[in-house]
Amino acid sequence: MANGTRKVTVLDHELIARHPAIVGGYNNLGWIAAEMVRHQGIVVCAVPSPSSAIRRAMRQTVQAQGGYLELYLTASPSLRHARSAVTVEDSAYEVPEQPDLVINSDDGSLAQSLQTVILKLQQEGYLQ
Repeated sequence: MANGTRKVTVLDHELIARHPAIVGGYNNLGWIAAEMVRHQGIVVCAVPSPSSAIRRAMRQTVQAQGGYLELYLTASPSLRHARSAVTVEDSAYEVPEQPDLVINSDDGSLAQSLQTVILKLQQEGYLQ
């Protein structure tokens, strides 16, 4: 979870649900991620963000402090619902307009998906 001096923090729905300081939703999450990036950290926000507007706002907040990659993990509806502790209604979800990386998790193993993410981070200069 760490590479050299850059520490990796994962912010997922379960962590956020347990910490009242993040109750403010995606605005607070974007600010927290931006602060971690500002201090040379790498943040993985693994939360369902159903709106393109929310994703754009988070991108702007984090990019003001450093880099940002939007990863879009796709899966069949049945697999998504089976995996997710949080259900986002399919009708309310807006597919990302221009994600930096798309991974269809129906097609491969977790190890393959992680390798794809690591390769993208290396290509973008975040990891060596």
